Amino acid sequence: MNIISKGLKKRKRDKAKMNYDAKRISRLYEKVYNTPPNSPERIAALEKLSESDRTALFDYSNGLLSGRIKIEKTEVSEMEAGTKSYEWYKEKMNSNESGTMKEVSQFAMQCPELYQQYRKRHQQELDRERESRNRKLGESKHKNKINIAR
Repeated sequence: MNIISKGLKKRKRDKAKMNYDAKRISRLYEKVYNTPPNSPERIAALEKLSESDRTALFDYSNGLLSGRIKIEKTEVSEMEAGTKSYEWYKEKMNSNESGTMKEVSQFAMQCPELYQQYRKRHQQELDRERESRNRKLGESKHKNKINIAR
């Protein structure tokens, strides 16, 4: 029995170490690949890593692309919160699908500063569109009228 319990303890310890390594590599992946491709920031982030970390990161990214590694839902939501673009926000605000405002409000709770920036930018774009539309309507309304001096 003693040999079996030692084997189980070692297996649990190895599994915990693998989980820690996987979390560490996923954090490294997010840190490196959240930078723009071929940018100096990404190159600098990759150069800071050790050779073993680069190898593990390469294996992790290949595993994600091939489907061998599945990202847990909590990791997905964390990654989505950090990578939601303005285009995503604009699409959600302009769509009439049910549940979109719930997604937007969750994004607002997770990233309030980014949400405020997107909201302000979207409002400015809507104001500009409305002004240009009103200007065009005003110009076309009086376009065919003859100016009569009284």
